[in-house]
Amino acid sequence: MTWQPSPEGGSRAQEICKLFNQYHVVNKIVHVHINDILPRFFLGLLDAGKAYLQQQVRPEAWLSTGPSPGPGHLLLVCHVSGFYPKPV
Repeated sequence: MTWQPSPEGGSRAQEICKLFNQYHVVNKIVHVHINDILPRFFLGLLDAGKAYLQQQVRPEAWLSTGPSPGPGHLLLVCHVSGFYPKPV
């Protein structure tokens, strides 16, 4: 296998391809990573992300006290969560 730079890659892409083509062991390792390991890794990331986004979470709401706006007054703060992906 030989590496060919993209025409838009410029001189840096040409240097990297030349380097990879000179060192057969490096060439083989990079080839295995790009063609075998990285695609499986990215598919795993996509599957995990899809599962996370599809999870069903029951919305929750709770109250807490905030800083008092003045003597004899109480500030209540309402917190909500679990509405992803739609904000409240």
